[in-house]
Amino acid sequence: MSMEDIGSPDVLLFNSLLDEAGRELLEQSGLVVQLCHAHPDADVPEDALATVQAVIVRTPGRVCAETISRMPALRVIAAAGTGFEHIDVAAATQAGIAVVNNAAIGAQPVAEHVVGMMLDLLKRISVGDRFLRRNGWTARDRLIGPDKGTELGAQTVGIVGLGAIGARVASICVRGFGSRVIAFSPTTPEARFAACGAERVSDLLDLCRRADVLVPLARYGPATHHLIGAVELAAMRPGSYLVNASRGQVVDELALLRALRDGRLAGAGLDVFDPEPPRDDHPLFSLDNVVVTPHIAGVTREASRRLSLSSANQILQVLRCERPPFLLNPEIWPSRPRVQG
Repeated sequence: MSMEDIGSPDVLLFNSLLDEAGRELLEQSGLVVQLCHAHPDADVPEDALATVQAVIVRTPGRVCAETISRMPALRVIAAAGTGFEHIDVAAATQAGIAVVNNAAIGAQPVAEHVVGMMLDLLKRISVGDRFLRRNGWTARDRLIGPDKGTELGAQTVGIVGLGAIGARVASICVRGFGSRVIAFSPTTPEARFAACGAERVSDLLDLCRRADVLVPLARYGPATHHLIGAVELAAMRPGSYLVNASRGQVVDELALLRALRDGRLAGAGLDVFDPEPPRDDHPLFSLDNVVVTPHIAGVTREASRRLSLSSANQILQVLRCERPPFLLNPEIWPSRPRVQG
C-alpha cells in the first residue's frame, strides 16, 4: 500500500486521524509523521520501520506482534480512540513498549448517541419517519394506536458496564429524564453508582429481567464475547429494547435477530456490528424496529479533536520519559528497556 514519501518517519499513522490537530502537534514538536493505510495491516517499507518511535492506530488498522518485532526503535503505540483490541498489548508489553488509549475522553458523544437511540426507539421517531414516507398521513393512526411511543422517564434502563460511558448514560437518564437506572458492573466501586444515580444489580440475568431498555457498555474481550446472548435475551421482558454502542461482538447478533423476529424485543438500536463492516444485506437492516448507524457514536467534531490531541500528547510524554495518563500496561514503566539515551 502507498505511503506518503516524506523521509524516514518518527511516527506512523495507521489510518488518518479524524482531526488533524494531533498530527500538527507532533510535527510542530519536530517529529516526522507519515500516514499509511491499514486494512487491517499496513505495508510499511523496512527502512521506514527502522526509525519509527511511535504508532497511532485507528481501526480497521491493527498493530500485531509481527509488526512490533519489525520496529526496533518503537517506544509507544497509541490507540486513536478508547478501544484497544486491535493492538497486541501482550506483545508490546513483552517488548517494553508503552501502549496508551484515550479512556473517558470520548464518553460524552457515545453517551449522547446511546440516549438518542433510546429516544428514537421509544418515541417511534425513525419508525414514524419511514411509515409517513411510505404510507402518508394514515401512518398517524397506527402510531397513536397500538404502536404509540412511550417516555424514557417511565422506563427502567439496565446498563451492563458502568465505566465512563455507562456512568454518563446513567446520569443523563436519571437527572435528565427521571428514569430508573440499574447496572451490572461487578468491579465498579459503590461510589460511582451513587454518583450517577444507578442501583447496583449483582446478577446479569436479573438485570435483563428487570430492564425495559438494555444497554451493554462492557469493554470487549474474551470474557465479554456474546455477553448478551440467547439466554440473556430470553430473560428480557416482552416489549423491551436493546441499544448497543460498545462493540458488535458483545451481542450475539443471530440471537438478537431471532428475539426481534419473534416479537420478544420491541426494537434495537445498533451502532456496532460483528463483523465490521456488516454485509449490505444484513438481515437486521430489513427490520422497521431496528435503528442502525455505522459506528459513529463517538465521532463528533469536539471529540475527534480531543482524541487526536490526547494521542499526540501521550506520545510526546512517553518520548520525554514522562508517564502518560492512560497507560494500559503500567508494568513496563519502571524498567522501560527501550528508552534511548
